Amino acid sequence: MLTFDFFPGSDHLVILTESGSIFTCGCPEQGQLGRVGPRNATRERRSGFGDFLVPVRLNLKKKFNQVWASYYGTYAKTVDGLVYRCGLNNYFQLGMYNIQLCVYSARALDGSAYEFLKERVQFTREIALSYCNIVFLFI
Repeated sequence: MLTFDFFPGSDHLVILTESGSIFTCGCPEQGQLGRVGPRNATRERRSGFGDFLVPVRLNLKKKFNQVWASYYGTYAKTVDGLVYRCGLNNYFQLGMYNIQLCVYSARALDGSAYEFLKERVQFTREIALSYCNIVFLFI
């Protein structure tokens, strides 16, 4: 696995490879890994969290060119410009209008016209600045 980019969240890590695949590892409790269902993401699971500490590839049949993470969320942009996200959504910070955990990656917005320059993370919101000086606020 040749790493192209990586971004740490509060208690998870998102890794983008040169081939456009995404790997995640860390604590799955808020759905931020994008690959663990709610039943297996609790501290009460029998086998513990040890197997989540090894990076595992997300089963998305897309190629990605950008990733970033908030405290309890993961964002990824495809080469086609779609932005996928997963994680905690209690203040609608993923851009979805339900408060359920988004444990599997879901499409957030069409960002095909934008290449993100910087991303800043706050506890309940994500801010991204495009190269065209357009600010995206995920609250």
